[in-house]
Amino acid sequence: MIQINTDIPLISKKDFLQLAEFRESSCISILIPQKLKSDDRLFAKIYTKILRLKSDFKNELNSKRVSNSQFERNIRLVETRIEEWSKSSDSHSIGFFLTKNALSIFEIPLEIPFKVYYNDHFYLKSICPLFNSNSHLIILFLNKANARIFQANATDLKQITGVQNRSANNRNSEFYSRIETVVDRIITASSYPLVIAGTKKRIKDFKESCVNVKFNHEIELNSQTFKYRILSKKAAKIILKIQRNNVNKTANLIKRSTDKDLVLTDLNKIMNHAAGGKVKMLFLEKENDVIGEYDEANDFVFQISNDHRAASLSNLAAVKTIVNNGNVFLLEHTNMPLPKERINAILQA
Repeated sequence: MIQINTDIPLISKKDFLQLAEFRESSCISILIPQKLKSDDRLFAKIYTKILRLKSDFKNELNSKRVSNSQFERNIRLVETRIEEWSKSSDSHSIGFFLTKNALSIFEIPLEIPFKVYYNDHFYLKSICPLFNSNSHLIILFLNKANARIFQANATDLKQITGVQNRSANNRNSEFYSRIETVVDRIITASSYPLVIAGTKKRIKDFKESCVNVKFNHEIELNSQTFKYRILSKKAAKIILKIQRNNVNKTANLIKRSTDKDLVLTDLNKIMNHAAGGKVKMLFLEKENDVIGEYDEANDFVFQISNDHRAASLSNLAAVKTIVNNGNVFLLEHTNMPLPKERINAILQA
């Protein structure tokens, strides 16, 4: 696992996959939404949960005659970081993932439910929508000196190409014309939404000069200086909004459809198909989980009543879906395609 850095990194797909693969008898996940920063009563619940975790974890290590000194240091660091985060102006959720010997902390660029989870794996369900396979943008970032074109997902920007402003006296018309040619070539080969990013004036100038380039969204920036983290966060907001709109439309279409066989609700089958990379879309209740045990070797699932050490089958299904390039959507109960079931899935064609 990645050891803690001074700056909290934005969680990446690589980080997600490392956490998804990790197995140890005692894995603790603590996910804290940004909204808790302004609620002292809810914030107090975090420490109540951590106190219980400390007791359970120490008892388990003591029973195995394993030193808990490193865990004590890690949990103190978690408490310190929560305190620092609560007083900061940062507008992001935060996730802690720790074992007896290691600790990882990540910024999570979406609103997540508060969750404390203790099992032999980490809880990643609420992070999964960041890594849906169908969520990308093409972003044109503009400043006076150059233009950069990126392909973006919810946690990463990858530069595709760039255009330098080599015009005499920085004549924008020639510069913009060259950009338009490059952008047109890229969007012809891509179905991703097109976004323009830059200062308000720069965006206005370009759109007035290049009226044939149609943008789906704008990202208005306060500075012409390229700042990866700021642009990445703003892109994530657009992507997650697009996801919410699309999934709500899909869910409503399914509700109105007479062919309910389009949606799989059998938990055993969903777990098996998710593991086999056959789930295209997985719909889960945002706030609630199906609890139980999954015998991976024998492809057998059984549900049990709520137990703080039982596995979240919703989490396991979500992680398997993302690892195999499917898509996970977290919905309120009433917005589920088939609300009577807590897990719905659509398989690959």
